[in-house]
Amino acid sequence: MNGMKSSAESAPRSLKKIEWLIRGFALTSGLCFASVPFAAAQTESSLAIRVESNQVLVPVFVFDKQLWDLSTYSPAGYRCLVDSAKALQEQGVSIRQAPARCWEGVIQDLAPKDFRVFEDGVEQTIQNVARRRRHWWQLFDNYGNHSEYSGTPIGKWSTADFDPSVDWHWSPVAEESYVIAYVPPHSAKGSCHQIKISVDRRNVVVYNRSEYCNVQRSLSDPLAATKFGQELESALASPTRPQIPVLAASGVFFTDSGALRVHLVLNFPQKSLHREWLNGNLVASIGVLGTARRKDGTLASRFSDQACCPRDMPLAHLAEFQDSGDDRYAMPTRYETQIDLPPGDYELRVILSDGKKFGRVDIPLSIESDDKKQLDLSSVALCKRYHRVDPPLYTDGILPSKFVPLVSKGIEFTPAADTTFKKRDPLFAYFEVYAPELRAAPPAAGAAPANVRFHLRIANLATGNLQIDSGPRPATEFLHSGKAVIPIVQEVATHDLPKGNYRLEVQASDSAGNLTPWHAATFTIR
Repeated sequence: MNGMKSSAESAPRSLKKIEWLIRGFALTSGLCFASVPFAAAQTESSLAIRVESNQVLVPVFVFDKQLWDLSTYSPAGYRCLVDSAKALQEQGVSIRQAPARCWEGVIQDLAPKDFRVFEDGVEQTIQNVARRRRHWWQLFDNYGNHSEYSGTPIGKWSTADFDPSVDWHWSPVAEESYVIAYVPPHSAKGSCHQIKISVDRRNVVVYNRSEYCNVQRSLSDPLAATKFGQELESALASPTRPQIPVLAASGVFFTDSGALRVHLVLNFPQKSLHREWLNGNLVASIGVLGTARRKDGTLASRFSDQACCPRDMPLAHLAEFQDSGDDRYAMPTRYETQIDLPPGDYELRVILSDGKKFGRVDIPLSIESDDKKQLDLSSVALCKRYHRVDPPLYTDGILPSKFVPLVSKGIEFTPAADTTFKKRDPLFAYFEVYAPELRAAPPAAGAAPANVRFHLRIANLATGNLQIDSGPRPATEFLHSGKAVIPIVQEVATHDLPKGNYRLEVQASDSAGNLTPWHAATFTIR
């Protein structure tokens, strides 16, 4: 198909800039996968080449050299992007990816015989080549729309919201990467090796990470035993004062079995993150590392993740955008993850780094006994953002597989790390009641076994005066047949509250006389 130069009548300049981000950002997400056929592949990615069992898995993107120049694309491809955006908007879809066919620049018909792999200059025998869909999407919520992407089964990064003055925001293209599997030569554990991939086809651009180290890592800790990971570990223990301001919120919520899961949210100003432009490419080293330690100092859990733009596989783009400020849509501003921990008291320490400076938070964490036979109440998450939950047709294979969203009545809520609200800001309190009897005896239509109730009240911290007291209210409207967890959301009218600091408390009860302790969260109205 013949290409054409973009023009005023084919695409507005603002759209062209956003498409650059969409295409270029493809290179920094979804970069490490299990070597299984695409239809069955569900393993999340990391930014590093992965060592798994006796194989090395190398993610590779292959582009048509002419169509990779973003000033050239076909009329059909442009029309495909516009039609896809319109259709998804009309359907009210929150999580969006454009079909892979919209961009002819991605080469997706290669076979194993088309690839050659060299480790430290020596060609290796390819065992398998699989294809994998990227974990990167555009999210439309009550604030507008922004990009989100995932590199682990339990974590996701979010960018700033797109400029609302732009009429159309094309969604990221759902192209696949190739994942090449081969058995490496014997080498010492921890030793590092150079990788080169070539493709037996003319006029192609090949992108892959150029180095891996012989270390097997957890999918939820891809930075373990890497140079960047070691830098994060040093910063985590450093007495140096943090330079990046980080706000954090954590809460303990339920899985349907009654098991407990810690939900962690970090917010940070993306403008404070270091990045640089090298040879027309955006390069950054954004990463996070967290540890949960018991009172005696022993390590109970650890996670890590990397956001974007490593030096050996940067964010490709056209140099004309270098000074445009559009990189704010590539830099993350929020990170969410979840941690499975047994009951106990912990010190959760998390560090965010841009490779030059860091931000750090310390969170005392107490997880009460998970007695699956008793009425129980989760933490209270204060939320500003929400969006409709889409059918699996739109989300399967995109979202992180082990991340459990906070959903009530078909709406997903995002906990806010910044709990300062302006008047008329949206404010929702999300919490969960665990009622094990509901699983054993599903409710009849319109009935509420055990009469599970919740009680919400809000007090002014300065005066102690109650501003809101709901009294005990039935949880009937939030029940799911056969489910022991009742996800409840209550909206707080911020415009009715005077400026000040507040404490929001929730308690749950049932007709058997069980009563949970009050669980609380504090917030500020300005």
